[in-house]
Amino acid sequence: MSRRSLVPAAAVVLGGVLGLALTACAVSTGAAPVDVTPAPLVEVTQRAEEAVEETRGTVLSLEAAGDLYLALVEPTNVMLDGFDTAVATSDMAALREVSGDLAQGYGELATALEEAAWPVEAEAGVAALVLELEGEIPAWEAIAEAEGDDETATRLAELPPTGPAAAEIRSVLGLDVVPAG
Repeated sequence: MSRRSLVPAAAVVLGGVLGLALTACAVSTGAAPVDVTPAPLVEVTQRAEEAVEETRGTVLSLEAAGDLYLALVEPTNVMLDGFDTAVATSDMAALREVSGDLAQGYGELATALEEAAWPVEAEAGVAALVLELEGEIPAWEAIAEAEGDDETATRLAELPPTGPAAAEIRSVLGLDVVPAG
């Protein structure tokens, strides 16, 4: 089971936490919001862009394709770590922020996947992943645009489940397979 398959349950928990906090009229501690943007994101994104440039126009071997795939998905995986942190700390404002980043990141990942010259064995999986990513972007944008914590929790629960394409690609490229969820 992937961490994304836990999102609907997390939304219910976050909604409950929010309800309890509002019912109890919790007093603000003045604590700074949790920073969900991991520091290495800029560096990771730059490495992904360099990997695309280095392989542009070249049909990749399975091994090189695996390396490229890992470089391309690393920025969104870093963002998903920020998402996990926001869920774990029930920080709804941070969830909205990182969801906007993920919407943009998924769009950039889909474009980069389309631009690479994948081995024949990986082409169908890559095409399927691009469709999955493009299908999730509106849900991430909806979370980012939510007005208030209740709407954020509702939209979070509406995130589609992760499809099987990434696991298929990882299998074809000889990478460790992360269960789809």
